[in-house]
Amino acid sequence: MTPRTPFQITRAVIFALLLREMRTRFGQRRMGAFWMLAEPVIQLIIMVVVMGVIRGRGPTQGIPFAMFLLTGIAPFIMFRGVATLIMEGLAANRGLFAYKQLTPMDTFVARTIMQCCIASISYLFVLAAFAWYGYDVSIHRPLEWLGLLLVGIALAFGMGMVLAVIVDAIPEVRTFVRFFFMVLYFSSGAIFPVASFPSYVLPYIAWNPFLHMMELIREAVFPFYVVLDLVSFPYVLICTAVLLSAGLGLFRIRKSKMLAIKGIT
Repeated sequence: MTPRTPFQITRAVIFALLLREMRTRFGQRRMGAFWMLAEPVIQLIIMVVVMGVIRGRGPTQGIPFAMFLLTGIAPFIMFRGVATLIMEGLAANRGLFAYKQLTPMDTFVARTIMQCCIASISYLFVLAAFAWYGYDVSIHRPLEWLGLLLVGIALAFGMGMVLAVIVDAIPEVRTFVRFFFMVLYFSSGAIFPVASFPSYVLPYIAWNPFLHMMELIREAVFPFYVVLDLVSFPYVLICTAVLLSAGLGLFRIRKSKMLAIKGIT
């Protein structure tokens, strides 16, 4: 029997982890799959009702507010999901690390693939509903839009690795991490237009790389969307490179300690 190459082993391990993650998340609850797919839809409906009806929000730069929300909420939910799933990946799969073929990085990749697939399916459902309702759901620059999403996934991946190491060392940080993502969410422009923030706040929220991501994504989707001068794609790339490097470095430093907690070497 021909020995398998390292790539074939890694591919088989990631596929097995994907099956395990899907069964864990969808199999334990009858409505598990429904809620995972419906989360972006429910959030969008709530925000449209609250901000579009109660507050009477009209179009933003000529863009229907529902589409403005969709192009911000859906990507952020995917990025946040990638980061939080990676953060919890060590604790959820620690018992599997006794197998030499499996590494923590395999669990990170499998969880990222699963979250991206779930978010993509949800987004397609919402786009179909919006198109049926009469909204223009076309993407002005699809390749640029896709490239920005991939950069955002890499950014979330690096953030997730850093958080995974920190949470493994200090489990109590989980509570603050959830608050941290809430701050990132409301300051990212996913819900509120960046131009509506007071001018004295902009220099502070500009540190949020997801703000730049949301604005760049909307610029790629809508043909006449104008971003503020503070939006910078190089800044996003720098944050992504720093987080990925920091995550890999911290993981390498603490790898033996993290896997030795349960007697795994």
